[in-house]
Amino acid sequence: MCLATARRNHRSDSPFGHLETGITWTIIGTQLELQSLLRDAALILIAVLSLTLMPDEHREANGYSWEPIRETAILFGGIFITIIPVLAMLDAGRNGAFAWLILAVNAENGPPERLLMFKSSAEGSRR
Repeated sequence: MCLATARRNHRSDSPFGHLETGITWTIIGTQLELQSLLRDAALILIAVLSLTLMPDEHREANGYSWEPIRETAILFGGIFITIIPVLAMLDAGRNGAFAWLILAVNAENGPPERLLMFKSSAEGSRR
């Protein structure tokens, strides 16, 4: 049993319990649970309190900098921006730019040696 499964099936004996409200909202196809929103709000509050209450000298003494966070944000932004066209092409299925690849790896179309045939036929159908 993997660790994630073990943790998911484990019931906590914590004196604080485990909050499950059963209250959910669906926004643009994403299910949001009240307990998750409360958890996230608490983490944001803790971060804001830490930034406002902790003296700047402590961050300077520890060599704290926002630069690694900025670099990570730029990296993830680039990843998400560049994956959007690829996902759109894959969503187009047999009518999209990757039609030859989808046809080649589809088991009902035969062995992968026919890849070039599918690629050339897909390119010919787009002309």
